[in-house]
Amino acid sequence: MSRTFELQKLGFEFANFAAEPHITSARLALSLTRKQQGAATVPIGIPSETSGTHATLANAVEQLANETGDASLRLPEPAPSFRFAVKLSHTLFLMSISSLFFGAAQAEPLSLGNKAPAVSATTDEGQTLNLADVYANNDYTLVWFYPRALTGGCTKQGCSLRDASSDLKAHGVAVVGVSNDPVEKQRAFKDTNHFPFPLLADVDQIVIKAFGQAGGSAAAREAYLINRSGEVVYHDEKQTEQQAEKVLAFLKAKKS
Repeated sequence: MSRTFELQKLGFEFANFAAEPHITSARLALSLTRKQQGAATVPIGIPSETSGTHATLANAVEQLANETGDASLRLPEPAPSFRFAVKLSHTLFLMSISSLFFGAAQAEPLSLGNKAPAVSATTDEGQTLNLADVYANNDYTLVWFYPRALTGGCTKQGCSLRDASSDLKAHGVAVVGVSNDPVEKQRAFKDTNHFPFPLLADVDQIVIKAFGQAGGSAAAREAYLINRSGEVVYHDEKQTEQQAEKVLAFLKAKKS
């Protein structure tokens, strides 16, 4: 027999919470059930290394235990894999489960010819920068992503663009750097290396996810070149000291 509690008590609005009594170290027998009848059951496997997910569930179960006075409701440490069943319609599953366990959903990865996201973020100077304005005011905009400010590979990537700033400007390219580092660290990164372009402190990962990245602890290293119409015309990944060289080679080939 399972005990059912309203998820509204935990801040969730779309389902009930059913805690099965036979929780073991190998299987997490928790289920989310819709109030409506007839929904299909969709099994989901969550790996043990998803520590944020386990912590979220553990906190939810602890709140239930406190509310009900049932000290037996406790979540075991994650096993190599565990499963829980979700009774949700397909649409509700896609919308709600991804939001519940993994946060705001990322956009689809950008392809050449796609419209670049018109999103805003705070710069190293504490000002709001709207990327749509940058696209519209320049022949090209290079948005480059890096994992961590003031680290080796990211410094090489940024310095490559700094050293080529005159050539990039001659091709009408505005440069904008993005990571999820805070404003203070972005300012230090820029000042230390004398970067002549803004760095966005995308701490909420709005820009990172809008460009199709999954988010997480750090941005993936990549760069997008966007034309004045807001279309993606070039993309590369994992470039460091050759970042500017790759972009300039594309621009020169395009002119020839």
